[in-house]
Amino acid sequence: MKSLRDSVQYLSGIGPQRVKLFHRLDIETVYDLLFYPPRKYLDRSHIKKIKEVISCVQPDEEITVKGKIIGIGIRRTRYRKNIFEIIISDGTGHISAVWFNQPYLQNIFSGGQTVLLSGKVRFYRSGLQLSSPEYEIILEQGDFSPLHSQGIIPCYSLTDGLYQKFLRKTIKNCLSSYLPLIDSRTEFLSSQHNLIPLKEALKEVHYPTTQE
Repeated sequence: MKSLRDSVQYLSGIGPQRVKLFHRLDIETVYDLLFYPPRKYLDRSHIKKIKEVISCVQPDEEITVKGKIIGIGIRRTRYRKNIFEIIISDGTGHISAVWFNQPYLQNIFSGGQTVLLSGKVRFYRSGLQLSSPEYEIILEQGDFSPLHSQGIIPCYSLTDGLYQKFLRKTIKNCLSSYLPLIDSRTEFLSSQHNLIPLKEALKEVHYPTTQE
């Protein structure tokens, strides 16, 4: 039977080794994880057309774009760094994205995929470029609920070896599985103090629906 006092070790993808990283953040139980607030949020609620980026975006501005991969390549610099690059188009223009020393991305991206990219845009002689953006591949079948590249995105305090994408996914799954266990008596207390119910508050803390 599930309990808010369950160890995070038994959540999907954690296990006995990774649980040590959570302990460094004073997260030992599911309850601790649900009440671990983001330190800030990224507003990725507006997907820009690439032509908008070309015409009005400032260098180093954070943007989110969506498009189809029309080119993929990997090259090696004279300093022996591997640069993996994709080029996407949304019909209004194209933009490239590069990642350094991450050749495994060749096994993740393929031509024709539709992707969301979020990151800082830079201008080069060859055109617009995103450097090491966060990405999500949009599946053609089934529902797609982006965790990292669209909407208001939580950013948590981390420790070495623990990454934002993994922590976001773990907390999102934890909300789905354990939020119903929050004591219903808190709803009465919330109404007495003119507060939203605790279950709703926890969802909004981690994944706000609006800036307000």
